Amino acid sequence: MSDPLTETVYVSDLDGTLLGPDARLSSFSRSVLERLIEAGVPVTVASARGIVSMQEILGDLPLRLPVVCFNGAFVSDLRTGQHLEVFDLGDTAAEAWALARSLDLDPIVSTTDGTRDDGVYVRSSHNPGVAAYVADRVRARDPRLRLVEDPGRALRHRVTCLTVIDRRERLVPWYQALEETLGERIRPHLFDDLYTEGWAWVTVHAGEATKDRAVRSVLQSAGLSNHRLVAFGDQDNDLPLLRAADHAVATANASAAVLATADETIGHHGDDAVARWLLQHVGGRLSGG
Repeated sequence: MSDPLTETVYVSDLDGTLLGPDARLSSFSRSVLERLIEAGVPVTVASARGIVSMQEILGDLPLRLPVVCFNGAFVSDLRTGQHLEVFDLGDTAAEAWALARSLDLDPIVSTTDGTRDDGVYVRSSHNPGVAAYVADRVRARDPRLRLVEDPGRALRHRVTCLTVIDRRERLVPWYQALEETLGERIRPHLFDDLYTEGWAWVTVHAGEATKDRAVRSVLQSAGLSNHRLVAFGDQDNDLPLLRAADHAVATANASAAVLATADETIGHHGDDAVARWLLQHVGGRLSGG
């Protein structure tokens, strides 16, 4: 007999959704997730973050399914950090880089050796927005961080993401040029920094790097393709996943596009809204719930 608790897969974004305003997983949210996982409920996360950052935040959370990183550029094992699936930018990395430099923007270059992240190359002289990012990586003792004079030299490696952190008005021309010039070969995202006021990000991934595609891959490899999918998100990069879900849930702080797409809107991410929804809709059916 099938178990209704395990016939649905739950996938959540991290920043602005599962995490609080401090970019941390609260003890309450962690306890709810641990309880669901222990009961065999299929749960995982899909984030714009890389695997190293996700490991720092989620720690030893015993997820049984792989996680989706870099907006779908990676499907990875949270415990080991090994990438099970990789979509890199290939030759388009150099083209996107050249467009950025023509606008006097300095991309951060993220690279992989094919199984693990092996470098995040950042120009040693940078603006305050990038400085906040670098300070966060230094605090985390991130072994990938490379402060260099010319991050462009990293283009000879396997590039999975280009990131520019700057004022939004400086980023928009690059974002538009990327869409006009490279089209579906790339997947650019423009969003405000949730943790450093006044700064915004553009990230550029391979055209195949989307959360919905990566989640489908996770479900297929785990034999869960026929399961119902419930997805949680807050920003426009979550839209492909939310549209692919059987039930799409937005946090109250979500973008207008996400709120319009979602089947349901819950509380603010600062109030553990995702964990409380899970506890209400799933946790009550667990043993002892």
